[in-house]
Amino acid sequence: MAENSSQAPMSHTLKLLEQLKANFLSELPDQCQELSTLVLSLTQHPENQSIYEDLYRRVHSLKGSAGTHGIHVISQVCHHFEDLLGTLDDASTQINNTFANNCLSYVDLIQDAIKAAQHAHADYTAIEHELEHIRQTLSKNNYRGMVIEPSATMTLMCKDALSSLPVQLSLLNNSLTALERLLQEKFDFLILGKELKPLNGVALISALRVSGSVNSSMPTIMITSDAKKGIPEYAKPNYIVKRDIQLTDNLARAIESIINIPK
Repeated sequence: MAENSSQAPMSHTLKLLEQLKANFLSELPDQCQELSTLVLSLTQHPENQSIYEDLYRRVHSLKGSAGTHGIHVISQVCHHFEDLLGTLDDASTQINNTFANNCLSYVDLIQDAIKAAQHAHADYTAIEHELEHIRQTLSKNNYRGMVIEPSATMTLMCKDALSSLPVQLSLLNNSLTALERLLQEKFDFLILGKELKPLNGVALISALRVSGSVNSSMPTIMITSDAKKGIPEYAKPNYIVKRDIQLTDNLARAIESIINIPK
């Protein structure tokens, strides 16, 4: 009797979660239509910053919601969608039909994921393969790097420092979210601050090194004002760049060394 009573609340909870997931999926086609409309509006009015901000905000929100409901492939698509939006330095010159088509390809993948998620044993393999194909097409011959930094100003400095190099950057401010991506997607280098949350930089490098993932031995660059304290040998980054007036130059030199650009 006690066993049945304990199982009943669990069964009710699972049913509730499934219903919430079903509601989420039922609303997704409308959200995809709204994303497509915003992409086209931005293409027609590239100078309108509010359209860009609305588009970015919706993609970011969808990424979180999909993760909450366990549809991680949609979160992955949104991660890449955010990366593409983050490459825009000058909206008036970079937002064109090619940019719109690239954005819409991500919306198409989300729609494919909606259909796949309707099945009891959803198979997202084709979507993951297409996502990787799009990534390779967009990155061309660029090296792929991740920047994990809670400060928007510091993130912008890193981005500017590497703007002349053949690199494509994914910009994140949450170390746990970043680690999740690093365990799944291949990157060529990692730039991170020491004081991150919820995992600090030392803990993140340590977790990455013992993970056995595709990035377990990737080159790492830590940006810190305190280079000598609190970094054990097993978690030492390949490069340490101090937070000082030479940061941008030293960071660029470190990346040049990693991707073997002659000095």
